[in-house]
Amino acid sequence: ESDKSSFDVNFQIRKVAQQLLGNTSYNCALDVSKPLKKLNSSEQWDLLMFVKEALNNIAKHTQASHVDIITRQRGGLN
Repeated sequence: ESDKSSFDVNFQIRKVAQQLLGNTSYNCALDVSKPLKKLNSSEQWDLLMFVKEALNNIAKHTQASHVDIITRQRGGLN
């Protein structure tokens, strides 16, 4: 968290999923092409916190047997 120059949002999302979902089956389909690479470090951090909160809510308030985490481009990111 302290070294944002080497921050890899894809790795961190997978790490958080593993920590929060425990034994729940999950799949991460993260688009590692242009859209995520174009995010600055602050935007990547915000994305991680958004995903972390969603996963925390799933773990806390559901009895899900499987979770899919998918990122994809929508709209006009060039």
